[in-house]
Order: sequence, then C-alpha cells, then structure tokens
Amino acid sequence: MENELNEFLRAFTKVLQRHTVMVARKAGIDVNSELANSFEVRLRPDFKGIQFIANDYLENVDKGRAPRTRRVPVDELLNWINEKGIRSPGMTTNELAFAIQKSIYEQGIQPTPVMDQLQRTILDMLEKEMGKELEAITADEIVKHFKI
Repeated sequence: MENELNEFLRAFTKVLQRHTVMVARKAGIDVNSELANSFEVRLRPDFKGIQFIANDYLENVDKGRAPRTRRVPVDELLNWINEKGIRSPGMTTNELAFAIQKSIYEQGIQPTPVMDQLQRTILDMLEKEMGKELEAITADEIVKHFKI
C-alpha cells in the first residue's frame, strides 16, 4: 500500500506543478514572468511531504509592501528597469528609478495573495485526489484479502 501511495504522490506532484501556474495567473502573476517560471513542486525524497519552491521575492509579492516602510534600493530598481526595458519619456533611467522608489515608499505595493490561493487549491486537490486514490487502494486491498 505504501508503494501505491508513493506513486500517487509522484503523480500528484506533477499535477500540482501544472496547477501552480494556473493559480498564479488567477492571482495576477504573469505566467511568463521570472517568478512564475521559478515555481517548482517537488516530492520530498522521504515521501513525507511536498515542497514548493519559488524565487525569494514571492513572499514580497504575496504580502505586498506597506507605505512608509524602508525604501526599495535604487540599484534593485535600476536592474529591474533595465531588465524589463522600461522607459519614460523625458526621464533618465535614474530619475525613473527614484520616481518609482518614491511612489512605492509613499503608496506601498498591494499584496498579491498567491500563497493562500495556492495552499487552498493544493489542499482541495489533495482532498479530492487522495480520496479517490485511497478508495481505489482500499478496494484493491479488500479484494486481495477476500478472494474466494
């Protein structure tokens, strides 16, 4: 029975990987973004759980940023602006970075609660799929023990 559960968990992990991107899209995360591409669902080697891996800044996206907290480093904003190819007419890249920094400082960033949505989706899927799988395994075990 343990082997069947391990096989189920392997298959379930693959399904979760596909659903993770769909949930992220529903939460407003661009599926082609570096963040979405960093999502990975793995089965722990000891089969005692599933690991969800993502870029470190997922927590910042998930929780947002309150106004008037520590300022975002300008160097990080400059890197982001250059990576995305963002330009603003009449502004240098430095001026744009400082304007973005000021806006984030004054207004904060709204949270994108993707982790709650992922957790709910995973638990719902696990409940449904695990129930089906356990039902099938239990039926097979009963048939093995009561063969006539």
